[in-house]
Amino acid sequence: MDDVNSDTNEPPASLEVAEHERDDGQDSRLRCDFKGLLSGLRRRPGLFWIAVTIVTQAGQLILFAKTSSVLTLPQATFVRGLSLIPMVFFISWEKSKGYGWAEMAIFISAGFCDNLTYVCGGAAAMYVWTGDVAVIQFNTPLPGVLLAWLLFKEKLRPIDLVLILVNACGLVIVSQPSFLFPVDKPVVTSDSHHALGILLAFGGMTFSLTATLCARALPYRSAEDPYLFLTCTGIFGLFLSCAISFISEPWTLPATLNQWLMVLALIFFVIVGLFSYIKSLETESVMTVTVLVTLSMLLTTIFDFIFEGRHADFLSLCGVAVILGSTFSLFLKDLVFNDSEEEAED
Repeated sequence: MDDVNSDTNEPPASLEVAEHERDDGQDSRLRCDFKGLLSGLRRRPGLFWIAVTIVTQAGQLILFAKTSSVLTLPQATFVRGLSLIPMVFFISWEKSKGYGWAEMAIFISAGFCDNLTYVCGGAAAMYVWTGDVAVIQFNTPLPGVLLAWLLFKEKLRPIDLVLILVNACGLVIVSQPSFLFPVDKPVVTSDSHHALGILLAFGGMTFSLTATLCARALPYRSAEDPYLFLTCTGIFGLFLSCAISFISEPWTLPATLNQWLMVLALIFFVIVGLFSYIKSLETESVMTVTVLVTLSMLLTTIFDFIFEGRHADFLSLCGVAVILGSTFSLFLKDLVFNDSEEEAED
């Protein structure tokens, strides 16, 4: 009897086998999900270029602030344009690879608007607080997505609009514009100058949006397209900086080696940043690019917290959390929908 009772108290072998198979099934599903995520990233090289754009754009924002006392706005525009001119040597001049008038108009418009974005943002920062400029110029995802849906028939789901609005709210909290949050050291200007600064910031957002849509509409017939865009941007940057210099203060050169190194680093970030931005729009949607690139502002905020001694207040941390949450939610949602659509097609 004891042997019988001891046998009945032990779990049957079939149950142990079933539990072991269930655990193996869960592990295999997790491995499959991770492999699916990696394969999805490999199939979308534009995500790599977006990551490069985020880092380089954050570097540009930091270096623009560091060199503001060394380089005036026309000087910075000139340096930015001059650094892009060598890209002309990467363009083929064979007649068979020529572009039509409509295609060249897109390249020229993209380069022109990209320079005006920088000039408007820099000029606006002279009249209003930097947070006001940032919250206006960086909030391009929502209008960009709507225009891309109308012009390029890109897919737009209700959840996309919700996540974009949440991302915009996080951007407002991190930027803390003066019209919503108290400012310790506001820019002292007259009402007319303040209105001019806000108008310039909205102009910068409009030009940034136009440059993004033009870049999305590029023909992308060969690997030379990004170089042609950079060349057009450099040419217009030189013309624009020379025009501004006639009505601004005289130029001064950097005085120390550290200042020259920051200028050279700025040139590097400008070239790599613009190139990666164009490459990302070659394969990714306007929504994915514009939303993920807002992380560059998050990186600059983190840089201020760590290296510049900025106080990590509760509101800023909440804004960081909102931007991170909405951005990664949109990113993961985008991967899931793309993978499911590809499986449905197969």
